[in-house]
Formats: sequence, C-alpha cells, structure tokens
Amino acid sequence: MKNFVLDPEVMKTWSRAMWCFFFLFVALIVAILYDDLSSLHTVGYLKYYILWAVIFLGLMGWMNNKQTAQGKVIHIHHYFVGVTMCTFICYQDVLLSVCHGFFFGMFLEGGCRWGYDPVWEIPDPDPQPDPDEPEISNEDLVNQKDHTPK
Repeated sequence: MKNFVLDPEVMKTWSRAMWCFFFLFVALIVAILYDDLSSLHTVGYLKYYILWAVIFLGLMGWMNNKQTAQGKVIHIHHYFVGVTMCTFICYQDVLLSVCHGFFFGMFLEGGCRWGYDPVWEIPDPDPQPDPDEPEISNEDLVNQKDHTPK
C-alpha cells in the first residue's frame, strides 16, 4: 500500500491491482454515502448536506484552480479523505457510526503518523531516488513474503 498515493503522477504508474483497489475503495465510499444520504433524507436534513457538498466541492475547485496557477499539484492524503468523510457522515444507524469511527481514525492516524502535509504541493522538478533505499516495484510488493520472526 506504500504506492497507493492519490497523486496524478503516481497514479499513472499503478498496476491493475492498484486500480482495482482504488475502484473498490471508491465504490465503498459511494455505498456509505448512499446509506448516509438515505438516512439524511428520512430525517429531513438532506438539503443541508447537499448545500455543504456544493460549498465543499466549489471551494475545492476554486482552490485547485488557484493552486494550479501557482504551479502546485494536488496530492490527496488519506487524512484528508478521512476528515472529509467525517463531515458527510451523520449518526443515524450503527453502520454509519462504525464508518464515522473508521474515517475519524483514518484522519487521526494520518496526521499523527505522517503529519498534516499540504493538499497542494510544489512538485519536485528532478526527484532523485534515495541511494540507501532499494527500488521496490508494485510486483515486488505483491510477491513479498512475510519475513517477520515467529
């Protein structure tokens, strides 16, 4: 999962397995949001969340245009996916409570372990590989055996 980065340049190098995982992840998020939207419709709050989605997506589009004009590229970190999902999930049933907990944990783990890096970054013009770190391909990761001591 080290190479599962939502960055357009990295995504161009993904294997079929990574793309399958990505589409399964997107399908899961759509299913969760469908359950959430159904619950919101039942309690009469759907219009407020639709308004929030329009504001959020409009702000993201505006910020992306502004940052792209400055030469930055978007890099969506998993902490950002987690906190974004938390803002759209309400507590109408057990499944959504579990999903909210998972996404909040995703947000918290992303920030605590990796730091809250910016969503828009200046691209490295000539990335140099670390000479001390061996080159690992997606295929090597898939075929890698667990060598932890038992």
